[in-house]
Amino acid sequence: MKTAVLKLGDELGITFPKNIAEILDLSENDKIEITEHHDGIYIEKIPLTLDDLFADYDGNEKSEPYDFSEEPEMPNFIGILSKYANPDLIPLEKEAWGMAMEEKHGFN
Repeated sequence: MKTAVLKLGDELGITFPKNIAEILDLSENDKIEITEHHDGIYIEKIPLTLDDLFADYDGNEKSEPYDFSEEPEMPNFIGILSKYANPDLIPLEKEAWGMAMEEKHGFN
């Protein structure tokens, strides 16, 4: 697979073919680490840190408190998944959902 080396100011850059960028889950402005090995180079995407995730956060965002007094509704899985649903399991799914909500949020 061939690609181009580009001049970017005082540095050089390379372009990644779309399929390679997808394999590495790369997007514009992602950071990568290039490691030299005896058999070539390895390229890895550097995972985001908490500092990266909150870089634009100024602390002024406010949200409404969550009302835990009502049990959330069980999600309604419709569409393509519904053709695979087993009607005999629906009561068990509702029971399991209720048990999970009770364990997580203390609902009765």
